[in-house]
Amino acid sequence: MLVQPDPGLIIWTIITFLLLLFILKKAAWKPLLSALQKREDTIASSIQKAEQAKVDAEKLLKEHSERLA
Repeated sequence: MLVQPDPGLIIWTIITFLLLLFILKKAAWKPLLSALQKREDTIASSIQKAEQAKVDAEKLLKEHSERLA
């Protein structure tokens, strides 16, 4: 048979994977989450500004229509 499971290799692969997962959690996970939170806040702010601009534009359009009438 070409592939034979080696218990030692399986154990070391699991240990290496868990170690890598731990390192990435400590080093990369928090910066990624903070960057995503910052982006979410920026998008929410942009949406709020766009909604306010729409309300202002509708108000100006109404005032302009009343002046023309």
